[in-house]
Amino acid sequence: GVCRGTGQPCCTWDGGNPDTTDSCDPDTGQCIFTGITTGPKPTTSTGTTSTGTTSTGTTSTGTTGTTSTGTTSTGTTSTGTTSTGTTSTGSTGTTSTGSTSTGTTSTGTTSTGTTSTGTTGTTSTGTTSTGSTSTGSTSTGTTSTGSTGVVTTGGFATTGGNVTCPSCAAVTGSGLSLRFSSALATAGFPAVQSPTAYANSRTFQSFSALTPVSTATISASIGGNPCNGGLLLGSTPSFSTSTMQAASVTAVVRTTMIYADYPVLSVAFALRDADGRSRVTRPTSITITGITNTVASCNVANIDAVTGIGFCDVTVAAGAFPAVGGSASVVNANLNVIYSGTTAATAPVTANLAPTVATVTLTSGSYGMLILLPKSPRMPSETFTISAFGYSGAKKLANFQILIYFNASVVADDNSITSSLYTLDTSVTQPKPGQPMAVLSVIGSPKNSVPISGDNISLLSARFKVVAGATAGVTASAFTSTIISFTSDDASDNFVQVQPASFADSRDTKQSSGLMTAWTADISGILGYATVAEIFNTYPFTSQSQQSTIGGRIIKRSICTSSGCATSGDGTAPFSCAVANGVGGGSLSGCVFTVGSATSVGVTMNFVANADAGGTIQSAYVPIRVWDARNSAIAVTAGSTTLNKIAGAQNSGCTAPLYQTTPVQVAATYTTPGQSAFTVDVTCIATLASSDTAKVTVAGGRATGVAVGSAQVGAGGSLVNITVSSSVVTPTCVSATLVHGPTGTFVPATVPSQAQSTTSSAMISASYVKGKEAQLTAEGASGAIVAFARLSDGTYYELLPANGLQIVPSAAFATIINASTISASYYKFFVMENAGNGDDDCALEARWVDKCTVGSPTLASGPIPAVVSLPTASSASVTISSSTPCNTGAICSITRSTDSASNVGRRTSTQLLVTVTFPSQSPITFTSDPRTLYTVVSGSDLIDVSSTGLVTPKAGTTFGAAVIRVTFPTYSRAASVSANITVRVDGVTGISWTPSPYPTYTGSTSVTKTTLSKIHCTTAYQRAVVAANVTLSDGTTSDVSTNNLLNVSSDTTSVVPTPTKIGSTFVLQPTAAGTTNVVFTFGAGISQSRTITVSDTSATVTALTWATSFWQSTSPVTFAAIKGSTKTVQLAATFNDGTQFPEAVSGVSWAPSASYLSFSSSEPDRITISAGVATILMSSYRVPVNLTVAAASCSASPAVSSVSQVYANLEPGLGDIDLGNQYGLPFSPDSRVPANVGQLITVPIRVNLGANPNMNLYMTFTSFKLTYPSAYVKVQSIAYNLPAQYTGGNENWCNNGTVGQMSCSASAGFATSLLTNEVRTVATVTFYVYSSVAGAESFVVAPYSTGLGAASDAIGQYPLNGGSAVAGPGLASFNNGVPGPQNKRTVSADAELHAMERRGVCDVCLEAMSTPSCPTGSCTAQCYGDVDANCAFNGADVSYIKTALLNLPVVPAYASINLWQRQQMTPLFFFYDRTFTTQLCTNTFVDASTPCPTNNDAIQLTYILNSLSLFLDLRNPAALVSSSVGNTFTLNAPFYDRNGAACSVSDCAFISNRTVRFEFNATGLSFSTAGSSASPNA
Repeated sequence: GVCRGTGQPCCTWDGGNPDTTDSCDPDTGQCIFTGITTGPKPTTSTGTTSTGTTSTGTTSTGTTGTTSTGTTSTGTTSTGTTSTGTTSTGSTGTTSTGSTSTGTTSTGTTSTGTTSTGTTGTTSTGTTSTGSTSTGSTSTGTTSTGSTGVVTTGGFATTGGNVTCPSCAAVTGSGLSLRFSSALATAGFPAVQSPTAYANSRTFQSFSALTPVSTATISASIGGNPCNGGLLLGSTPSFSTSTMQAASVTAVVRTTMIYADYPVLSVAFALRDADGRSRVTRPTSITITGITNTVASCNVANIDAVTGIGFCDVTVAAGAFPAVGGSASVVNANLNVIYSGTTAATAPVTANLAPTVATVTLTSGSYGMLILLPKSPRMPSETFTISAFGYSGAKKLANFQILIYFNASVVADDNSITSSLYTLDTSVTQPKPGQPMAVLSVIGSPKNSVPISGDNISLLSARFKVVAGATAGVTASAFTSTIISFTSDDASDNFVQVQPASFADSRDTKQSSGLMTAWTADISGILGYATVAEIFNTYPFTSQSQQSTIGGRIIKRSICTSSGCATSGDGTAPFSCAVANGVGGGSLSGCVFTVGSATSVGVTMNFVANADAGGTIQSAYVPIRVWDARNSAIAVTAGSTTLNKIAGAQNSGCTAPLYQTTPVQVAATYTTPGQSAFTVDVTCIATLASSDTAKVTVAGGRATGVAVGSAQVGAGGSLVNITVSSSVVTPTCVSATLVHGPTGTFVPATVPSQAQSTTSSAMISASYVKGKEAQLTAEGASGAIVAFARLSDGTYYELLPANGLQIVPSAAFATIINASTISASYYKFFVMENAGNGDDDCALEARWVDKCTVGSPTLASGPIPAVVSLPTASSASVTISSSTPCNTGAICSITRSTDSASNVGRRTSTQLLVTVTFPSQSPITFTSDPRTLYTVVSGSDLIDVSSTGLVTPKAGTTFGAAVIRVTFPTYSRAASVSANITVRVDGVTGISWTPSPYPTYTGSTSVTKTTLSKIHCTTAYQRAVVAANVTLSDGTTSDVSTNNLLNVSSDTTSVVPTPTKIGSTFVLQPTAAGTTNVVFTFGAGISQSRTITVSDTSATVTALTWATSFWQSTSPVTFAAIKGSTKTVQLAATFNDGTQFPEAVSGVSWAPSASYLSFSSSEPDRITISAGVATILMSSYRVPVNLTVAAASCSASPAVSSVSQVYANLEPGLGDIDLGNQYGLPFSPDSRVPANVGQLITVPIRVNLGANPNMNLYMTFTSFKLTYPSAYVKVQSIAYNLPAQYTGGNENWCNNGTVGQMSCSASAGFATSLLTNEVRTVATVTFYVYSSVAGAESFVVAPYSTGLGAASDAIGQYPLNGGSAVAGPGLASFNNGVPGPQNKRTVSADAELHAMERRGVCDVCLEAMSTPSCPTGSCTAQCYGDVDANCAFNGADVSYIKTALLNLPVVPAYASINLWQRQQMTPLFFFYDRTFTTQLCTNTFVDASTPCPTNNDAIQLTYILNSLSLFLDLRNPAALVSSSVGNTFTLNAPFYDRNGAACSVSDCAFISNRTVRFEFNATGLSFSTAGSSASPNA
């Protein structure tokens, strides 16, 4: 009917009842039928009457009438066709008003492809007439009973359809979309490369918007919107944008001053390409030209790939430096960036060459030493080497002793002193607080005992480093040196004594001291870069800002050699950024540049990065290019500006007509000064909008008509007007294809990365496998179907199942291809099981049907070509599935569920896995395929096989192998292949069991123990453990010793009770002598019996063997534990029958070891032992403790015993302190034997910081006193160890002011984390052993307090305030070692020299001497020669004098030292009256004459240390002068040796025939010679 008007019911029928659910089409004035509420509607054409053809699918020929199902005609008018009811009149265009054809045959042309002939009924979608004339009502829901098959809505037909497949050209528009993940495509829609091949191509550019070496992909899809949706065909592999060659270079010189001994010119540089990017192609080479005699080769491999920053280091030839005495020269050079021989960029380089320093040598004929220092400055923390050379002329230099003083505020020793000719003894004395000079003491003796002579003897090389805190740029006196002695091969010939050494440094002549300059590592320059050097502003489309960070590397001055540059501190220290020029390009915050809404123009922004170089601002310029496009630079275009109505089609809700769609593209023209503008497609990043979504919607780059009218579609200020027209376009055909996958995508490995649009493009092409190209070669091969309806105006419309696409297979392909799943988007097809081969241009037909009309009439259709070519199988395979493994060897074995073999791991079924392989394909699983046939070809009485390959045993008692064959008789392509597999059915056939000694031990399982005897001197009997095995029918065995099916019985339980399990195995446990039969049974009817004899004859112990692994240490074996701790020992007992108890103490509960073993200790005050349990009481001191075990003696048993040597070493309890080694002897170098004289003992001081179960404790401070046997050892050194977690205090010190005592404290502050359950070493003291002791001497530690903090930070004193430590005290014994060589070398004057100390020093002091206080504490005795007041005479005292004579501020002022020190400083000016102080040296040391100290005094002390001279005590004149007669007196000289001991005749025999000089005050005495008077003070 005709609409009554807007808002009125659509139409009436059958008495005028309205259908209120229908609506009116305002464009055509016709009704739109959307539902039936009052009854069936008559057949009504809803469009214009077809011209010349009957309405598609609604005319029957023959006797069958045709019922129209409400389908709209295709828009043409029927010409000459007459129906015998009310007939449409051809040209009138009038719609028939409900009359029904009454069986009269229409005489016009039948509709294409849908006319039923003869008695065939018309195929309709879900509603088909049954062949009789419809009389005004449509059959609903019944299917046709004809033989042509049925197409069901939204799916494939199950049988062949009646297809005609009219031809339809391929879609040539942008059905194939190419989308780039990053770059922008050129403007314009994708070019159609080959319409018939469904191949498109597109050019992409603006790769410069990407960071070079960025990865990206291009995806190809068909259908959908240009920017999203559609059927994704695939993506290209990731490819990279490329870098460009460097077009500019900026250079910063690191080595602004170059020295002959640091002869490398080092230049830092930054590369940029033509567009300012720092990611550039690595140059072929970089050279520096313009410096004479330069070896110019730079390493390009070190150029940073991101920043473009690198370093070029070239060596300047020696001849290029100014001559000795000249001035520094300036050189101007160039750094060149070269690609394949062509220079791409150049930067100027300016540096200075320092003049050559003269070579300084030793003076010929003058004995002495020259030390070579660096001739150029050195960096803070840089190491350098000094070399010492000696001149001995014709003399052979056998030994030397030198002191090298170094300024600790400038340089530090780096612990590396070597010599190729001499064996060196070295030590370093650090300066006293507030003093700068430290001392390196060196004693050298020739290697291989061969003295050397010559003009330039290499004595040593020592490595130092400039301290980190050295004042930069300051030249300081860093070194002085003194030769204490050069001794020839005649030990008495000290041909150099106390003589200053010479230095060669940066000056041209020999010097008495050495200068060092700390290099000023200030900023030489900055090299800058931008993370993104070229920005395409997309804010107008995306509303997203873009950023680039300005970075930089600060280059500091340095000095370099060929092996590298000294540490300079180059880095990215803070700097600031500012805009140098460029307006409107964006905003700068800190060093982050942002481009966004504020950006109005394309511009090249220049930024400057600044850093403060000591008051001078160093800057680097960084360009960033900004491209911008907005307003008039943006253009929106549409593929079509008019969208027409599509005849016969409705929207998805059947509520409105369907209109055409068109792609919409947004193009932006980007500009920036100095560059050519170019236009790119920004559709997929732009936000497109419609001015009237009721007329036109837009999404994903595609506009769709909604209703007649117009709307503006646009983005970024550019609009395009799109009109929705009431004009009608008609579907003409459907172009469809099977899509089986994408073909190759032609993408270059790298894409240009340049700004210019003419040089930065890359064309990308893609196509997909479709139609007959989609060779389907396997069952299940699948893909998608894409279809487009061609419209009468030449455009196309994509068809989907949701909007009416139906697929009808041809009769031949109905059994070949079917649907797997159907979505609203695309049909998914697959090759059916048992499909045959096929090759047809019309394998399937694609139809566009009107799904909103009853009967779903076809609007258009077209063919779908396909080729299915399935090969014949090449092989088949059958194996056991990995889910049910059953192989025992090469054959699967299963068992019956009733057989006990099922309890030993045999499966009761197994699953087969069947595969079939076709040529050029991976194997296909056919296990559960109904075409797979399983046949038992042998052993059918043993197994059954299910249709899915599950193998199970049949009931029965027989065992054996069965063969299964797999075939495919109903599958023609696999009928010729087959495969076999063998499966066994097995069961348990027997059992055997063996008794073995219990407890078990290594080898016991190979011993059969059927006789069990009494145990040595006890009433207990031996026991046996049972091992049981079952045998299966396939010959394999299985251990069932622990299996729950194993049962046992004993027929004489008074001898052996019924065995029970200990752990998981049965153990025979006899109780009386006799015999019994023991039977073991497994399952039903499988058993074995054995006779067991129990004897009263004893098995006696023949050997006892101690274990050691149970102790806390085995190297050496040590009982290390808290006092009172116990340990159960482990030892093995061997008996005369060969059996063993591997753990006789704790492993044999029914025969306790105490009943037949006894234990004793050789040191019960250290370790006691009883019944095998040891208790520790005290640490060992000289030898290990002997623990002895012995077997009891009874009835002729042999005497058997064994000794284990164990050291005792107490561990500290909570808060306690321990001394010395943790294992072995506490006070010994190797922990096994006492120390020898001359050895060093390292004594760690360990504190227990452990935790109790309820509170975490950690040490905050500790304080203790250590008492040591000073008669035998002296303190060598002290080191402190503070756990890393401690912060705050860190005040560790030990005061050794009193001989034999040391007070120590460690104030650690609070720990940053809890230290629980740990024993930590807080200090380590090294002692030197100088005397032996027959017995033992004690080390005692008494803690004053140990502060322990709890988790709540509470601090307490714990645990022994002022008491004695428990673990720490211990005894030590010292053996008499072999003394070192005597009188063969001059001994060092250094306090820490190990070589001298190995020969012993004066630690035995004279109690009768006065006791002035030592500077470091109270001293109860004084030593001869003790200059430094540390209560010992050694090399340090000689060093003390020498340091004072050199006027170095290492020692305190003379006036502040005590009287004893002053007396010892002048051994050649000793005083008979110690109170006579007016003659002492006053105020200063450096008087160089008596009574002040002189070099001769230092030499005299050195002689005494070497036992070449003696001390003479003249303090008591009355005791010295034994007689006085006339003008003469006799002096009884009391000589003392280096140890302060009175010199016996034998000890001091060397003094005979020597001249001994005395100095004494002669005031009041007169002398005469030959009767003449001399001066009273002569």
